[in-house]
Amino acid sequence: MSYSILGIHRVLAILVVASILLPVNVLNNSVLAYAPVNPTTPGAVINTRVLVVYAGINESIVDSINLEPSYLFKLTNNSILNVYLEEEILPKRLYENLTRFIDENSKHMSLAMFMKEYLERYHSEWNITTGCYVRADIMEQYLYDTVTRTYSNTSYNYVLFLLYYPQDKCLRTYYIEKYFWEIHSTRNYTGLIAFGGNTPLFFIDFSSIPVTHPDKTQPLYGYGIPVSIDTFHPLWDIGSVEEKARVIRKYILDYLGFLVLRRLFSDRIPWTPEYYVNISIVDYTNGSGYERVMSAFNKTLLEEYLHALTPYAKWRINIVRVPGNSSSLFKKLLDNSSRIVEDGKTWIVLDYLSTVLLISGHYPVVTVREDKTTIPVYIFVAGKPLHFEYNRQLNFTGAAVPHVAIIVSYPGYYYRILEEGMGMVIAHEIGHMLGLTHPFEGYDPATGNESMIWLYDYIASPMSYAPTLAGWNRGIFTYDAKSLCRYHALDLIGLLKGRKEYEDVINSAEKLLSMDKCLGNNGALSILVETYIKPQNRTSTTKTITVTETETVTYERNHTVTISLLETTTKTITATKTTTSVALETETITSTATETILKEETVTTTMVVEKTPSWITYMFGALIVLSIIAIVSAIIVLARRSRE
Repeated sequence: MSYSILGIHRVLAILVVASILLPVNVLNNSVLAYAPVNPTTPGAVINTRVLVVYAGINESIVDSINLEPSYLFKLTNNSILNVYLEEEILPKRLYENLTRFIDENSKHMSLAMFMKEYLERYHSEWNITTGCYVRADIMEQYLYDTVTRTYSNTSYNYVLFLLYYPQDKCLRTYYIEKYFWEIHSTRNYTGLIAFGGNTPLFFIDFSSIPVTHPDKTQPLYGYGIPVSIDTFHPLWDIGSVEEKARVIRKYILDYLGFLVLRRLFSDRIPWTPEYYVNISIVDYTNGSGYERVMSAFNKTLLEEYLHALTPYAKWRINIVRVPGNSSSLFKKLLDNSSRIVEDGKTWIVLDYLSTVLLISGHYPVVTVREDKTTIPVYIFVAGKPLHFEYNRQLNFTGAAVPHVAIIVSYPGYYYRILEEGMGMVIAHEIGHMLGLTHPFEGYDPATGNESMIWLYDYIASPMSYAPTLAGWNRGIFTYDAKSLCRYHALDLIGLLKGRKEYEDVINSAEKLLSMDKCLGNNGALSILVETYIKPQNRTSTTKTITVTETETVTYERNHTVTISLLETTTKTITATKTTTSVALETETITSTATETILKEETVTTTMVVEKTPSWITYMFGALIVLSIIAIVSAIIVLARRSRE
C-alpha cells in the first residue's frame, strides 16, 4: 500500500465534489440532462421500440390514454433516444389463460399486515380473509414467453405488461424466494405490484396490494414517492374512466423515463477492455475482521454480477488484507468517529467526507488507461459494527466517490452486508462508478423534471434497493446492461470516428445502434470492441514545432510508456496545434503517432523539437519595452516645453 502527503489541490477537489453531493444521491448529482428534444442535426440516433400490452383493461380506458407514437430523449450532447410506442390489447383467450395461470400458481395464506390495513381503511365491508401470493420470477417468464409467441412477427426492445385482474376472494401480491445465494438463505418478500428486468419485460398489476417500500432500513427512506396503499391504489379505487386513463398514462411515461431511458451520471468511467477491482480489507480488530468480511463475500458471485452489468468487458478481482495498528490513519479516523447505540449494540459511524479525505490522500485512487481501468475498493472493519454517515442525516453502507474509490463499511447500515452479502454491495457501487443511478431515480417526460418513484426500484439490478430482485434467473441485468452498452458504444465510435480505415465498421455499428441492437455477439458494441483491439502497424512518435524565426535549436526528449494488454493493441494519432504565447512565441505543432504495443512491452519514443531560442524572444521583448519608455519620455519632454 503506497502512501503520499495529501495535497491541497486534492483536498479542495474532494471538498468541491462533496459540496455538490445531495443526500438523496450520496455519490454525485452531476447527471446528463434528460428532456424532450427536437434535434436538427443529431449525431447518433438510437431508435428503440416499446410494446405496451393491456390485459383485462377496458377498451374505453385504453382509448382515453392518448399516448404519442414516439418520444425523444437526449442521451448525450450529440445523440438521442427515439422511443416508438405500440399498444396491443391481449386477446381474450390469452387473458383467460393468464388468469388461470395466476390462480394455479397462487399460494393462499393468511392476510399480511399491509393487506389488513388496506381492508380496514378502504373496504371494511369486504369479507376477505385470505391473501394470494404469486412468485414474481415465474410470472415474469410466463408473461415474456406469452408476449414473444403472440407478437413474434415484430421485434420489440422492451415490453411493458399492464394487468387488471381483480379478485373478490383474496388480495393478491407477489413475492420472490431463494434469492440470497451469497449467504445461502431463503426469504419471502411479499408486497410487490411491479417487477421485471431478467427479461426485457416489466410487469405492473393494477389489482394487487403493495407493501410500503422503502422501509426505515433503506438509506433514502423518506425521499421520493414511496410505494404504499396511499400512493398506488388498485384501479377499482379510482373513479372515472378519464381518471383511470390518466393514471395508467403516467405509469407508462414514468416507465420510459426511469427504465427505458435509464438515467446515467455524466461523471462516469469510460469503457475499457478490462476492469481491475482491487479490494483492500482495512482491518482494525483483534484479527477476526478479515475473516468476518470474507464470510459474507463470494468472489465468484461478484464476478457474475459484474459480467451481468457489462458482459463485453473482462473483470479481474484482487483481495488483500491491510492490518490496522495503533498509529494507523484508520485508527485516527475511528477515534474521531461518532458512536451510537442501536439494537442494543454500540455502532461506530464513520463520517463520509473524512473517510474520502483519508482515501484520496493516502491510498491509491481510480486510474483509467486506454487498455484498463483500476477501481480500488476499501472495506473498513472494526471491533464494533460500523456504517457511514453523511451530513448527519444520511446513513449508508457504501459509496462510490468519483475519481477516488469505493468505500464500504462492515456490516453496514442495518446489517445490509449480512442481509445481502458483500458482493451485492460492491457490485452496486461499481455500477455507480460506471455511471448508473438507482432505478427509482428517473425522468418524468410529462413535466421535464427529474423525480424519484420507488415503484421502479423493482427491477433485477444490483442498483436496486430492493435486493430481492437482483437477478433471480442469473442472466444479464437487462435495463442496466442495455443502457451501459449504448453509452460504451458511443464512447468507442467517438474514439474511432474520423479515421478512414474504420468507416465501414462505424457505419455498421451505427446502423445496429440505430435499431438499439447493442448487446450480443452480433451487436454494435461487439464489432466495435473487436475493431478497437485489432492489431495494426505503428511507427515511432515524432513531434515537430515549426517557427518563423531564422535561427533555431534542436533537442531530444525521451518518453517511456509501459502498457499491459492481453492482446496486441494499436493506436494512430494525428494532431495539429498552433499557439501564441504571451512572450510572443508562436508554435505550430504537428504530431503523428503510430505504435504497436504488445503485452508487457516498454515503448520508448523520441520527440525531436525545433524551437525558437529563448534569447531571441527576450530580445524582442526588451526592444518593445525600450520603445515604450522612449515614447513616454518624448511625450513628457514635449509637455514641459509647451508649458515653458
